[in-house]
Amino acid sequence: MNACERESDVLHAVTTGRWRADADLQSHVAECSICQDVVKVAEAFAASNAVDDVRVPESSRVWVHAQIRAREDATRLAARPITVAQAVAFASVVGLLGALIGATSSWLQAQLHSLAEIMTRADARTFHLPEPITVLVVDHGLLIGVIGACLMITSVTVYLVTRET
Repeated sequence: MNACERESDVLHAVTTGRWRADADLQSHVAECSICQDVVKVAEAFAASNAVDDVRVPESSRVWVHAQIRAREDATRLAARPITVAQAVAFASVVGLLGALIGATSSWLQAQLHSLAEIMTRADARTFHLPEPITVLVVDHGLLIGVIGACLMITSVTVYLVTRET
């Protein structure tokens, strides 16, 4: 594609807003397809960059909004450790209640013993755990489950509380 020698003149005239007043350039643009494209593109950019509709707010209003935003951010930052502590305390209470209910519930104890029996009757070829782990799970399965649940609840709660909204 060949370049036109007057392309930069046309571009300068369009960007400065004086190209419609120059009859010589208008006659050249009417004949030159390259300069016609330059005029279309430059006018499109000029139209998209028009600042006639832009309204700048008053500085006092911007300052007030900045102060409100800064206070909100400071409040959110100061409340985060308190919220994390509340989440950990809540998860601890739920875990403690679960352990107490599990330790005192005869139904739950019976279900755990039946689960332990099912685990010991499992086929050794398909499911095999070392003896100390089996004993630990059978004797302290409830405690292990409650601790695992507390860890999951605590980690999810801390994530939900501390994430950015």
